[in-house]
Amino acid sequence: MPTRWILFGLKFFAAAAAVASAIAVLGPLPGIRFFGYVALTCALAGTVLHLFVLRDADPHAWRVLRHRASSFAERAGRRFRVALPRHDLHEMQP
Repeated sequence: MPTRWILFGLKFFAAAAAVASAIAVLGPLPGIRFFGYVALTCALAGTVLHLFVLRDADPHAWRVLRHRASSFAERAGRRFRVALPRHDLHEMQP
């Protein structure tokens, strides 16, 4: 049961980090950018805290999350290769 709440908090803080980074980069005033940086710092701290809590509370969920994160590039590349049509340029059709 607590694993579900830990994962929910992890997703929440990761989404908050994305929004805060957008505010920090696209903020129209320096004050707004500063608050975006502060919010980004807090969101990243919350994400790291939830990662440590997940590792201690549920080692299996931690291993699954670590595997998904480490194989993300491989899975994305595989999907990209499947989505692109393959043309063999060396084979000539009469």
